[in-house]
Amino acid sequence: MEVIEVPGYTQEEKVQIALRHLLPKQLEQHGLTSDHLKLPPETIARIAGSYTREAGVRNLERVVGSVCRAIAVKVAEGQGGRLEDEGQAVEKSASPIVVTEDMLEELLGPRRYEHELSERLTRPGVAVGLAWTAMGGEILFVEASRMPGTGELTLTGQLGDVMKESARIALNWLRSCASLYRLSCDHLDSTDIHIHFPAGAVGKDGPSAGVTIVTVLASLFSGRCVRSDTAMTGEVTLRGMVLPVSGQHSCYHRRGLLLCSYRR
Repeated sequence: MEVIEVPGYTQEEKVQIALRHLLPKQLEQHGLTSDHLKLPPETIARIAGSYTREAGVRNLERVVGSVCRAIAVKVAEGQGGRLEDEGQAVEKSASPIVVTEDMLEELLGPRRYEHELSERLTRPGVAVGLAWTAMGGEILFVEASRMPGTGELTLTGQLGDVMKESARIALNWLRSCASLYRLSCDHLDSTDIHIHFPAGAVGKDGPSAGVTIVTVLASLFSGRCVRSDTAMTGEVTLRGMVLPVSGQHSCYHRRGLLLCSYRR
């Protein structure tokens, strides 16, 4: 029996599906029209990224329905769509209520999913990789630290054998090229290195973390931070070559990454 894999929607595709299909359907079900409510594309993108995390759009439709119910209550109470936007009351009696990103917490509550790229990448030894999932892709943080010891390499985060091999390959390649890239790899025999993949309850395996581990170790040895808008994936060989990968198209779109370093 052949297994047919169906990829998840990208962020842009979800926004268009919501604008063309989900929003008109929910407006009709809640007795509203476009004269009552407007959802800009950027607001829908924030809903998809901060309140849902899925391959399809089922939960996105539910959340859009929650917004419509909240607006329908305002209209039924005769408040003319009075909402708080950045501390100021917004009166929408004669024109449609435009739900901005700042209004979402009032209507839907706190964000369910936080994007922590810029917060996590404020020190050397941290980088972002890309991982394939059923939702179309996910980011994967990799952290590394060094300490006095006996030259031991510690790997944590419920890693498979392939990822453990990738970490050893990355470390050995950097040691062989340390002088070329001006990295402080001296005295590694008396230094322990710890590489950790957060979310330790989730098993992780595959060769594509190689280039991310190389970047993490290079950041650690050079003392320079990795850019917070850059994620990467790809297997690294002992010669330093990055092998082709695929299947990460929707991950960096959803996370708002500006750059995605991988070979196809």
